[in-house]
Amino acid sequence: MAEQLIRNEQVAGSTPVNGSSSKDSMKSLKETIKQIYKEDKGLLICMVITLILGVFLFVYSILILDPDGSVLRIGYDDISRGYRNGAWNAMLVYPIAAVIFGVLHNMLAVRIFEKKGRGAAIVFLGLTIGIMIAMTLLMIRLVWGN
Repeated sequence: MAEQLIRNEQVAGSTPVNGSSSKDSMKSLKETIKQIYKEDKGLLICMVITLILGVFLFVYSILILDPDGSVLRIGYDDISRGYRNGAWNAMLVYPIAAVIFGVLHNMLAVRIFEKKGRGAAIVFLGLTIGIMIAMTLLMIRLVWGN
């Protein structure tokens, strides 16, 4: 066991045998979220907006799925051919993207806050919010468009 610990310490980026990097990572994430909650309300507001938009997008995208429809609009291309038709399961990308944007991007923003600071995290979340708004408008256009 001692030889394995020594070997693990010699290899860059390795985890000790009895170490738990995922638990340490989660503790660090929780501590950073607590720090954001106490010290940086602006970033916290951006994180909450991202989460709320993610939940809204997820619920909306699940509600517009139509498994009974044989062919429906799945995309739009302004440059060439307009609306693209396809099977309903192609629309599953929207709820998956909503979860990625709403949850995982918040976790990434916390890591960016740790490494690069407040400004980079707010820019990242601002871009995420912009993408989510564009995605919502696209879904509305696909469902209610001409």
